[in-house]
Amino acid sequence: MRGLLPWPVAYTVSSDDCRAPVPLGFGAPLAEAARTLAGLGFDGLEVQVRDVTADDADLLTHAVAGTGLAVLAIGTGPVASQDGLTLADPSPEVRHHALRRLFGAARLAGALGVPLTLGQTRGVFLPGLEDKQRDWVERAVRRLAAEATAHGCRLLLEPQSRRNTSLWHTPEETLAATRRLALRAGLVLDTHHLEHEGLDPIAVVGEHAGSAGCLQLAAAAARGPLEVGDPRLPRLLQALDGSGFTGWLTLEHTQDGGSEQAATRSLAALSDARTPLAQPLAPRAHTTHPSAKTTEEQDPQMSTTYRLGVLEGDGIGPEIVPSSIEVATAAAQAAGASIDWVALPLGASAITTHGAPVPDETKRALETLDGWVLGPHDSVSYPEPHKSALNPSGTLRKHFQLFANIRPAKSFPGAEAVCDSADLVIVRENTEGFYADRNTHAGTGEFMPTPDTAISMGIVTRHATERVARVAFDLARSRRKKLTIVHKANVLKLTTGLFRTVCQEVAQDYPDVAVDDFHIDAMTVHLVRRAQDFDVIVTENMFGDILSDLAGEISGSLGTAPSINSSADTAMAQASHGSAPDIAGHNTANPVAMILSTAMLFEWLAARHDDPALATTAKIMEKGVADTIATGTSTRDLGGSASTTEFTAAVTKAITSGIGQN
Repeated sequence: MRGLLPWPVAYTVSSDDCRAPVPLGFGAPLAEAARTLAGLGFDGLEVQVRDVTADDADLLTHAVAGTGLAVLAIGTGPVASQDGLTLADPSPEVRHHALRRLFGAARLAGALGVPLTLGQTRGVFLPGLEDKQRDWVERAVRRLAAEATAHGCRLLLEPQSRRNTSLWHTPEETLAATRRLALRAGLVLDTHHLEHEGLDPIAVVGEHAGSAGCLQLAAAAARGPLEVGDPRLPRLLQALDGSGFTGWLTLEHTQDGGSEQAATRSLAALSDARTPLAQPLAPRAHTTHPSAKTTEEQDPQMSTTYRLGVLEGDGIGPEIVPSSIEVATAAAQAAGASIDWVALPLGASAITTHGAPVPDETKRALETLDGWVLGPHDSVSYPEPHKSALNPSGTLRKHFQLFANIRPAKSFPGAEAVCDSADLVIVRENTEGFYADRNTHAGTGEFMPTPDTAISMGIVTRHATERVARVAFDLARSRRKKLTIVHKANVLKLTTGLFRTVCQEVAQDYPDVAVDDFHIDAMTVHLVRRAQDFDVIVTENMFGDILSDLAGEISGSLGTAPSINSSADTAMAQASHGSAPDIAGHNTANPVAMILSTAMLFEWLAARHDDPALATTAKIMEKGVADTIATGTSTRDLGGSASTTEFTAAVTKAITSGIGQN
């Protein structure tokens, strides 16, 4: 409704087949419906189809050509089809077939450059689901989000529980679970579904619409047209005004079949409801779909939207990575920073869908992003040849030359720790040293000339050592101005001897930083006895890996040990710990390391882009975690009893209530 509302408005038409002569949702051929809707003043068209093919992209493009309408989204019908293709069906074959159909819809949406909408629980979730089925559905939705991203589109999720056939137990849990998933995609709110579930649409819109990409409006009693005088509409629009909503409004009238008359009545109702508002907002610029919003369109005070990848990985990754994104999103909103999260395939699920744990599509997408969050991988469980190949984190470090691995270890008040005053950072050279699987340009530095002889090369170069040493000295200068070089030059005289020598040469440029050095074996003892005496430690690849695990446990738990891997122009957040497959799916994993790794990524981006909002985001995240632990909420490895989701909710609450911002 150009000029009337600050949000674009779209109409939804649906059909079993894009090539059907009469779409079910409007009563006219698609091209004719598009011309009529454009004439009425609509801004866009959402098309819901059950069966999609690549040819449908051309058909839809031609249907709206010359009308000025944007194709808002491709709505997926496979999960609601009469064929019973459900993501939660007891049959694995049916589930996988449904997912393949949805992947096809993602390809179509990507071809059109529009989002893919998924009625996430639209009649698909069966009563009495076991935890294993529920986990499969959540993983499937995440995979679909990654698939959509790989094809250049975005997944929008619509919460609906249908009461006793819900994936989750209550409408509130359904909304919360969808919101968690939608942090990696986008959210669709539907007033009809909300009322059907007994929820107050006004309250839900006010709380959740700020992060939604779409709000669907329909009559309260049925999915019919809106009516003039409906008392809900002014309150809904006021709630939208206050929520920061910048998405689309869509009208979907399935009860009456949809018609020009129904569309006209709904527009009149919206116009009537908008008129009494005391301070109407100026129309906001909008793009062809919600996922393309820029920060300037959301808030003129914000200047940049940062696009960050999300790679959940294996094991506990799909639990702790969403936790970190939830906390980061809350902190970014509090700080006034704008983040666009981009889900990408990686790990065991990517082997299934793309034939490799790190698909080429993922690497190409990462090249376009400002940074990314990497979950743990369980590469030892991959099938061959992937099991024997360089693991996903090593692959990304090598591909993007992420030469500096920065791993802090800091004790938290209220957590059990060997040293309750540890506050140190290990800077690990990431590209060479004694990790033979990544220290050569081609092949590996490990080989067997005979079946009974194995040889491994340790590689140390002046160039790699100097660049990581400067990162470490810069960090020490910003902290307590003390740096420790760790080596084994009494035995490995040439390799780690060169490492020590180059670091000492770099020290000449930092006369304000105190420098000492220790052999790796002695350093393990010093860390256990007096971790509080160390500030910044710089060392080669393997030594750094070992010391950072030790430091993480000394400071409380490896579950609190964060890290980032960086080059001169990009960075990857990655917790120091592994995938913990033994506790995967039990909701007991500690997300602190992943949350703080993401905070470190924001710190790195803040320094690179001179953006104080990102620095504030990191501080809010760190304080939210520290305050939550200090008040007695922690996971079992820290002596508490909170689950992963409970701890995450507590940190998020601390941030949104302002406790973690002071």
